[in-house]
Amino acid sequence: MRRVLLLTQNEENAIKFKRLLMQFGFEDFKTCSDASSGRRLLAEQEFDLCVVNTPLLDEFGNRFAMQAAYIDFCQVILIVAADKLEETRAHVEEAGVLTISKPFTRESIWSVIKLANATFNKISRLKNSNSELKVVIEDIKRVDRAKCCLIEFERMTEEEAHKYIERTAMNRRVSKRVIVDEIITKYARI
Repeated sequence: MRRVLLLTQNEENAIKFKRLLMQFGFEDFKTCSDASSGRRLLAEQEFDLCVVNTPLLDEFGNRFAMQAAYIDFCQVILIVAADKLEETRAHVEEAGVLTISKPFTRESIWSVIKLANATFNKISRLKNSNSELKVVIEDIKRVDRAKCCLIEFERMTEEEAHKYIERTAMNRRVSKRVIVDEIITKYARI
């Protein structure tokens, strides 16, 4: 996690948060003081972390935090006054927003950032795994489609079609994907 979107009402707080987050290894910051500007930035760029120091100029900030949390990898930390912590936490927790009350200590923000980082890493692994599974599923679909073409147009059984694809790939020293694509292309014209 390195790219940070920081929403806070005034520049003084923004500077303090940047200094604090730089100590934790964050490098690239975009700041704004209202949710509408934050939404524009989220639409234009990807962020690893979003820190919302409530209240914002145009809204409290919990709605923005929940919207940001639904973006792929973006981890969201919502900072609220102590008297609003439990009410806000109950409202945003389901969206995956991490909440912390102010004033906070360096240790408490460190704990929340470490938790956000751990969650980010886990989601990254799951997303990579999901992408790999999508490729496998797509390959299975293409092989099935090629087998259907061989069954329909060459009157092979499913087992014969499967063996034909494997044998042809092995004999030509190419991947099954190449053979499958050739079969689909050949019979797509018919």
